[in-house]
Amino acid sequence: MIPSADSPPPNPDDLWELPIVADASGYDRWQAEKAEQVRAFEQQWGIPLGKQVRVELKGKEGDLVGVLKADFAHPPRTRGIYLRLGKMAFHSTQIVSVVSLE
Repeated sequence: MIPSADSPPPNPDDLWELPIVADASGYDRWQAEKAEQVRAFEQQWGIPLGKQVRVELKGKEGDLVGVLKADFAHPPRTRGIYLRLGKMAFHSTQIVSVVSLE
């Protein structure tokens, strides 16, 4: 419901109401989702994260070389995973090829 111009402003404390009893289930679920994203990427591409790789990306000239890591600083998408190679962040759907150098 949209408040009218005459209604009082909302109480800021009500906007951030948290459960009285908090447990680790939400954090554990988030960690499990991240682990599943990593596992799915590793299974699809046959490359474990944390290894030295050469990556070719769509629309980018030249290959990127470095240690491939998951990047969970971006909002999740329904498919794929955000990755980082050095300072370069990209989504797994941008990958044309990836080759392990180890």
